[in-house]
Amino acid sequence: MPSSKSTDPQYWRDYSVAIFAAVVAALLIRVYFFEAYKIPTSIMRPTLEPGDSIFAAKYPYRIGKAKPRYGEIIIYENALRPENLVKRVVGLPGDRVQLTQGRLKLNGQILNFEAGASSTCGIETHISRTATLAGERADPEKFPVCLEPPLFEAPEVKVREGQVYVLGDTRTQQKGKNAGELISVTAIRARAAVVWLSIDPKPNGQGGGLIPRFRFDRMFKQIR
Repeated sequence: MPSSKSTDPQYWRDYSVAIFAAVVAALLIRVYFFEAYKIPTSIMRPTLEPGDSIFAAKYPYRIGKAKPRYGEIIIYENALRPENLVKRVVGLPGDRVQLTQGRLKLNGQILNFEAGASSTCGIETHISRTATLAGERADPEKFPVCLEPPLFEAPEVKVREGQVYVLGDTRTQQKGKNAGELISVTAIRARAAVVWLSIDPKPNGQGGGLIPRFRFDRMFKQIR
């Protein structure tokens, strides 16, 4: 015998409204607040690895109209292909940016690089030009980078108003891809926030395997 709820029109109306509200809320969160992205390439190693899945915050740019900051990792729209890319902001309007043998030269000064445990990876020190011009004391930002041959080279460019210069943490020249480029601020979609899942794309050697290998040490890691 059917229950009284299953034949009550008010019950089904309330149920439909609840489902509709949940769908609308999920869509609003995805459009204006957070979205998940999967990292497909090694261009942001060692900060982000292939197989990392990240949450990115959309609200700073969708709602807050935030301005890009030195060092933040952003997701932006690719002007040539229907895909989003992930890179780090290293140049703001007024800056002169150049890449020499993978080394970042900002406003005529090559940034300091300290080699780490790996022969090709280390820490780059970035000093905020905007804070310096304003007479403020700015602690230098330190970013992990990898200088893997063939090293990326780029002539000096001036960052214009409404632009930023973005650069991968791995400074290698990949076929058909640039480690660094000028983009419009309007192309920015989100700010990378946290790695929520990390799976080794090839857990059993170069051929991969049927059972995924979770990289728990990378999961729930704040992106800096």
